[in-house]
Amino acid sequence: MYILWSKQEYDYKYILFIKPTLGELKQAYIYFCEKNKEYYNFDIFDDIKEKKLDSFSLYSHDCNFYYSNIEELNVNQPIYIFTFEEDEEAGYHNEIYFELSNNKKELIERATEYFITESKKTNKKPIKNKLTK
Repeated sequence: MYILWSKQEYDYKYILFIKPTLGELKQAYIYFCEKNKEYYNFDIFDDIKEKKLDSFSLYSHDCNFYYSNIEELNVNQPIYIFTFEEDEEAGYHNEIYFELSNNKKELIERATEYFITESKKTNKKPIKNKLTK
């Protein structure tokens, strides 16, 4: 399964498309660029780059598109996406993290574990309240 994503939000999304093949993903990318050419300055002839989707700074000025091949996900089953924004007290080290799974229960367990072990703000808000969507 292939994912097209960007460090910049487009239509309020970082993950733009999930397709079973790289060819279908590239076609969806070309269609997306054509459909949005009045709103964004795309060069659809630039190749999309392969890069692992895990986390990145929200202050990145990187507007490139990337694709990731995640073999363990099945595009024919529901795909659950956990996103988490970790913001520092000073407000200039914001990071966004992504986890994807076909198994909702497993994803919630990983998200809960993430809050317990990684979040710098676990004392400020109960974990149950963080898992709202």
